[in-house]
Amino acid sequence: MIQVDVVNTTPRISIDGHFNLFTQETPVRLDGGVRLTKSSDYFDLSVPLITDATVTITHLELGITYPLIYQPDTTFYIPENPLILTDFNSDYLLRIFYKGEIFESKTSFIPVAPIQSAIQGTKTFRNKDEESISFKDNASRDDYYLFDFGLDLYRSFEDRFFQGKEYGFSYFYNSDEVSVGDTITIKSHGRKKNILLILKTF
Repeated sequence: MIQVDVVNTTPRISIDGHFNLFTQETPVRLDGGVRLTKSSDYFDLSVPLITDATVTITHLELGITYPLIYQPDTTFYIPENPLILTDFNSDYLLRIFYKGEIFESKTSFIPVAPIQSAIQGTKTFRNKDEESISFKDNASRDDYYLFDFGLDLYRSFEDRFFQGKEYGFSYFYNSDEVSVGDTITIKSHGRKKNILLILKTF
């Protein structure tokens, strides 16, 4: 028998922030937000949520600060009106105040071309089933895509070879990942070039 002494450490704040805005829907829909948790010991079965922090986001071009409100049903802090996050030409400052500590991060929101179609294909590859996705790239900018196929499955690429054109590709699921009758949610995200390069190294 091996006995391991696990040291109890001082809990630290963990910040998970992601905003996915569906600007072509009416009204604009926000998926995600800011989730705050505390680090826990190795053998703890749950991760403590932080529900009483003061969280704000500032539109730096306008100099306007908006509160993010905690939502118990999703455990995210989100703005009352997601339209404040739709200025793709401005940087935003996220600020978190919790028990005398301040955490800040600056970023901008990256637009991405919407998915035009996602259909189950008829091809197979090494016993994997096809999902066919298509979208039309925006010709006015360089785009860096991250596709989320659910189940922690991702694919990243850039529009270098299809700038401004309609583009389609296939993704193949293992039979043990999805079954007949399952519902799959596929999302596309815009990313900065440096983030895309990091993703490609994994």
